Amino acid sequence: MQVRLEDLIESCEGMCRKVATDVVANCFLSPADVDDLTQTARMAVVEAAGKFEEREGAKFSTFAYVVIKSRVRTAASRIRRHYSLAVAGEDEVWDNEPAARECTEDDVQRREVFAAIERMPNPEYRELLRMFVMDRKRFTEIGVALGLQGKNLRAMINARMHKAVAQLKEMMAG
Repeated sequence: MQVRLEDLIESCEGMCRKVATDVVANCFLSPADVDDLTQTARMAVVEAAGKFEEREGAKFSTFAYVVIKSRVRTAASRIRRHYSLAVAGEDEVWDNEPAARECTEDDVQRREVFAAIERMPNPEYRELLRMFVMDRKRFTEIGVALGLQGKNLRAMINARMHKAVAQLKEMMAG
């Protein structure tokens, strides 16, 4: 059965949006990044359609989900890298992009967030956010740096991360 590509993308739209929204929340990216990551997810649907081989019991949506999540995570990692370079003053990173862009209001907000991280009174939260957001370290690396270990490493770091983000938001609001 031949399915039009537009119909396939439309049928996966909810999944694309959900994956993009979840990645933005889990990677502590700006809500403004959801649209870009949703577009990346749509392109991943097209990629998945080209690679999918129909077999008995195999569902396209399951295969597409894996491809979408992988591509969106990769794009989110690239976005976090740009945030880190921008805060470090390496603005020329934008010149290497195929479509170089002006500094947007969102870029200014990111710089304000990174500056606020550096002013955080709690040194553990400051270091945690610095490692995760600016240095893009993985949970295992963060765990080692903070002296954490065990089966619930991700949960322990997430609990601290949520407290750190709450403190950061409070600091920026006041």
